[in-house]
Amino acid sequence: MAQYLSPSEISSWIPVIAALLGATVVFVGNLINQQFTNKHKVRLEREDRERGRLESMYEILIAIRIDYQGMLGQVISKVHFDTPINPKEYSDTPPIIRLNMLIHMYFQSLSEAHKKFVSAQGAFGEKYAANISTSFVKESTDAKQRICGEYAKLFKEIDSEISKLQKQLALMVKA
Repeated sequence: MAQYLSPSEISSWIPVIAALLGATVVFVGNLINQQFTNKHKVRLEREDRERGRLESMYEILIAIRIDYQGMLGQVISKVHFDTPINPKEYSDTPPIIRLNMLIHMYFQSLSEAHKKFVSAQGAFGEKYAANISTSFVKESTDAKQRICGEYAKLFKEIDSEISKLQKQLALMVKA
């Protein structure tokens, strides 16, 4: 016949069973808490990396704007005073290449705005390259002003496209 445990024998096992159940609950709770903490940490790290890339791209756009302002100034000086144009040299990767890299690698959503920027950049670059070795000494003042006006208009298009990209970046950071 089966033997049953008496109440006194069962009561001696209650603290052991309670301790095992308590340890199991604490262990499972810690596992769940650690999993949520790790997910949160990974998400924050990902957001920090993306925010860093966006900030870097914004700074690159500022550097590009400054570069094109310098080019515009050199061209105006070349047209009016026949000073030689000295292309800027970079010790690191040029900002325009870093911008292309970031957009193509991480921010494909900006590719349409980037295409418009590249188009404006190309128009300025073609005119700049065509006149880099041209002498404007024999040109009239009106012709020089017209040429400089064309460059200013092309620069304004580049500046406008840079501003549009910066606005899109700001919206991406806020989101």
